[in-house]
Amino acid sequence: MISKRTSRPYATHAVTAPGYWMIGILWRVLASGVQTGNAMCLLDQRCSAGSGPTRHSHLQEEGLYVASGKVKFSAGGMDLAAGAGSLVTVRA
Repeated sequence: MISKRTSRPYATHAVTAPGYWMIGILWRVLASGVQTGNAMCLLDQRCSAGSGPTRHSHLQEEGLYVASGKVKFSAGGMDLAAGAGSLVTVRA
């Protein structure tokens, strides 16, 4: 039997979203799998200059939007750089 994803409309704000500090980065959960019927998860990361997520891998597609500043990283064997207003997607 194939189950349907179920989710309900909701609104959240970065100021009131649940968050936690990990490796010097503030992670705020704006949309969880529970809220989206496991369709996606949306996290807000607040990094200080020169920091960012550590090297990692996963099976899901990942996307990031750079709201301000700039970021350099490696993905899919490529070195990438993105600045404010950039949207980056990394296929699994």
